[in-house]
Amino acid sequence: MVQNILISVCIILIFATLIAYIFNKLKQPPLLAYIITGIILGPMVLNIIQNTPDIRLLSEIGVAFLLFTVGINIDFKETKKFNKSIYLVPLINLIFGFLTFLICKNIFGINWIQSLYLSCIISFSSTVVVAKILIDNNEINSLHGKIAMIILLVEDLIAVIIMPLLKDITNFSIGVVGEVLLKVGILIVIAYILYKHIYPKLIKNLFGSQEGFFLLSVASAAIFILLSYLLNFSIAVGAFIGGLAISIFPYNINITHNISGLRNLFSMIFFVSLGLQLTFNFSANYYILLLILFIMIFLFKPIVHFIQIIWAGYGTRIATKISLELTQVSEFSLILAMQGFTLNHITNSQYSAIIVITAISMLITPYIMKYDNKIYNLFKPLFNKLNLENSKYFNRKINEYNNPPKQIKNHIILIGADTLGNAIQKVLAKYKEIPLIIVDYDPEKTKKLINKKINTICGDINFEETINILNIQTAKLAVITIPQFETTIKFLKTAKKINPKIKIYARANTEKEALKLYENGADFVIMPHILETNLLLEKITNLITKHEKESQFSKEMYINYLKEKIEEKNN
Repeated sequence: MVQNILISVCIILIFATLIAYIFNKLKQPPLLAYIITGIILGPMVLNIIQNTPDIRLLSEIGVAFLLFTVGINIDFKETKKFNKSIYLVPLINLIFGFLTFLICKNIFGINWIQSLYLSCIISFSSTVVVAKILIDNNEINSLHGKIAMIILLVEDLIAVIIMPLLKDITNFSIGVVGEVLLKVGILIVIAYILYKHIYPKLIKNLFGSQEGFFLLSVASAAIFILLSYLLNFSIAVGAFIGGLAISIFPYNINITHNISGLRNLFSMIFFVSLGLQLTFNFSANYYILLLILFIMIFLFKPIVHFIQIIWAGYGTRIATKISLELTQVSEFSLILAMQGFTLNHITNSQYSAIIVITAISMLITPYIMKYDNKIYNLFKPLFNKLNLENSKYFNRKINEYNNPPKQIKNHIILIGADTLGNAIQKVLAKYKEIPLIIVDYDPEKTKKLINKKINTICGDINFEETINILNIQTAKLAVITIPQFETTIKFLKTAKKINPKIKIYARANTEKEALKLYENGADFVIMPHILETNLLLEKITNLITKHEKESQFSKEMYINYLKEKIEEKNN
């Protein structure tokens, strides 16, 4: 058994790299690879590495860096744009969980303190896991993505307050609450001073220096970790507030990029340590608690989320996606569980069950989010039966982001209001006689377009409802500027099936993607790194002004070029 910290980290790095490589080939999430690494190296399999205090310290630093990154990317301005009832979602979840555990505490064999711990642990969802998957899927700016991140932000803020309170729960008093609020207040005041008066000047002076900018980013995390330690406070909470202090747009994007290497290293150690802690307790109470936690996280929690979000007016589709996205346990919950176990607030059996259910929930989340549309379609008949699908009240907020035309034909469909899509929209605005519909999943972009009296839909073209509104059967042209290839190819096939005569111009990221789009009926494909945007604009303008001169020869030449490039890469 290896106990030397340096050797332990080296072994973890080697095993994690090998297993991550295998999982990458199998197209499985790296998070799964890291937890499996911990299981293999831990007491359940090889028993090479113990979950020593040193490993736990590294994993705690890993969580701190993860939450520091979360803090950096938070934009409080976004929180003002949604239904205020969204902010109550985490609190209602917490109250519902606590009352459930409290009422059934004799059945579950737990006391009121354990009820409070367990309700907090299952109520909080993972900002890190959800944000990473949303970013990977290019959905972080979608309506469901923004609402999910607001809920997670409120959960994180609640966790910041509740963690130190639970630490002294046996000596709970007004004085303890005051002390916690004072410490949080001190950190927030320091963060505000740095955010407003110090960091802006430092960042402007150091932005040109890659090394200086990197050191400032790491130093910001270190300052708040040190302050938290001196205040006898959670370093994870301190790091989160430190991230808020330096979340100055647009520099926060570069800061996140700068510390990504450190963050990835420490977060990998965190997830490996999670696997190291996995043990199975074969007592009856252990299995009962595991089953209860499973039901609470994967059944009750999504239902409570769904009811609250649909009540806020965001419709069944968005409510389903968000409730599925938040079906896991948070990194804050793990820190809380570790704290409770260390202070003997929860038992070894309970701690073991929490670790197992946390690992399972984090492993399942990528797959749940991948198949969320299929899960929605499974429940859609039930929503229709309950009259939830077409209810004006339950869709009232969604309707604010949509301005679909009642009747339209011989129109152009523009999918994507990004930089390329925005340039195309400006050109098309000159030809008012040609009707236009724009589709984008970013509510802020669609709201601006609606204010300009442009036909706009806030939605995802993967959704049947969005497709139905577009009236593809009478459309002249569809232009797809979004970078998601699978979504583009799916829409291309659907559109050509509905209307074989429709022309489709699309965007590809690689030669292989471009070739596949042509093979599935695309009329023109642009790759931004090869062809200029102006070429696409010229094609559209020519079509509108009826001067389109399609050169089949040039199209065939381009397809041959793509085949040659793919062949070169394969060789």
